[in-house]
Amino acid sequence: GSTAIGEALFASLDAMRSVVGAEQKLEGARIVLLSDGETQTGRPNELGAAAAKEAGVPVATVALGSEDGVLPNGKPVPPNPQALEAIATATGGKAFTTSDANKLSSIYEKLGSVIGTVTVKDEATSWPAGLGVLLLLMAGLTAWRFGSRLP
Repeated sequence: GSTAIGEALFASLDAMRSVVGAEQKLEGARIVLLSDGETQTGRPNELGAAAAKEAGVPVATVALGSEDGVLPNGKPVPPNPQALEAIATATGGKAFTTSDANKLSSIYEKLGSVIGTVTVKDEATSWPAGLGVLLLLMAGLTAWRFGSRLP
């Protein structure tokens, strides 16, 4: 494989900054990293984790794989959950491990309790309603003032 975990973390941070602006704080941002945990190429995991920590972005990691996992070319690829746990710990995120892809949904449910949105109910009609009342009053005043002069 050509896993590049450090590069993936930098790419994720760059993508987030492209949306909010390079100078903006990445408040509320999170990264979810699913991997076997072995970096094969690119910048080291530690550099990516340090960049995420500096940006204030926790990284939740999911180590997926089994000890007897192999690539199509026969190369063994056992998972390295310790490497992913180190990233999660360094950034303030949570680490998960599974050898069964079918159990990913339960992990994502757990992540949903940590990563998600909060719906805030707020009045959204007061400003448009106020503008409508103001326009109605202006129309009434205009009709009162100029109404008797119109033929």
